[in-house]
Amino acid sequence: MDVLALTDVEWFKYLREWQPPIINFWTPTAWVVNKINPGDVFYFFLKSPYRRVGGYATFVYSVRFTLADAWKKFAIGNGEASLDRVLERLRSINKAIDPDSMIGCIILKDAVYFRDKDFIAAEELGTTFSQGIQKFKYLTGAACEENRDSVVVREHLRREYSYGRARVASGPFRDTLLNIYGKCTVTGADYPLVLRAARIDPDSQDNNPRNGLLLRSDIHTLFSANLLTVGEDYRVKLSQILESTSYEGLEGKGIYLPKDPKLYPLQEALKKRRERLIELPGR
Repeated sequence: MDVLALTDVEWFKYLREWQPPIINFWTPTAWVVNKINPGDVFYFFLKSPYRRVGGYATFVYSVRFTLADAWKKFAIGNGEASLDRVLERLRSINKAIDPDSMIGCIILKDAVYFRDKDFIAAEELGTTFSQGIQKFKYLTGAACEENRDSVVVREHLRREYSYGRARVASGPFRDTLLNIYGKCTVTGADYPLVLRAARIDPDSQDNNPRNGLLLRSDIHTLFSANLLTVGEDYRVKLSQILESTSYEGLEGKGIYLPKDPKLYPLQEALKKRRERLIELPGR
């Protein structure tokens, strides 16, 4: 069931600027959405002064995490630059919230963010959004079908939105990993154009090659989104979000390691990264 979701403008614009691959539409209470199904469209209906649709994303899952875990797993996908900033935003709503408080996490992917001049009215999607709605408006029945087939939506789908910060992986850190591995540590792909350097522990910004993995661009995206990681046994571990996708065969696969054991990835870094993997309770 598709939804129009009342959306904070500051949160939206931060994500539009940085475009992380997975985002967390958090709620200050430990609330789980039951009516939306994986794959449904989640439209961002921006608060005042806009009161217009600013974009949309694909719904993945609804889950509860502590605020600290939500930051660990989604980082800037929470729509802020730091845990303290997210905590500050939440405390403006509920002063009792602390890093150990449970919050609702609506996990979204494949977000599309419209330019300000391209924001559209809810009426252009065949519906309305009244001032009295506090969270969502569910699109059901004929309205939902009209929404999916809307000429306006199809036109937006054809456009390209280039706010992302994607960069070609380069520099000495990547060069070092190319020399050590020569191929993607997960898939074995060896064409340099598609290989990117990833820091295992992203909080450590030094160029220690033992804190790095060389990854094919799509694997790098999943790794950055905390949907795929490497365990301390040097085997691939996937989030349940990737079940029934073409990537599920990577689960448990041993990675390609350097010839010199002294260059193996750091165990402590792998442990920290493993803690960031998005795992869905009750699955």
